Amino acid sequence: MDKRVKKLPLMALSTTMAESFKELDPDSSMGKALEMTCAIQNQLARILAEFEMTL
Repeated sequence: MDKRVKKLPLMALSTTMAESFKELDPDSSMGKALEMTCAIQNQLARILAEFEMTL
């Protein structure tokens, strides 16, 4: 499943966001929002991969 998740555009977006929020101040509102969005995108990618495997 990990190979399938890594190929999803949502996971690529999550990875890019993770790299970007490291450059921001972790206490800033933008940094916190980007970190939260990154985690959500990662979770969505995993849910989508699980759903596709059940079809």
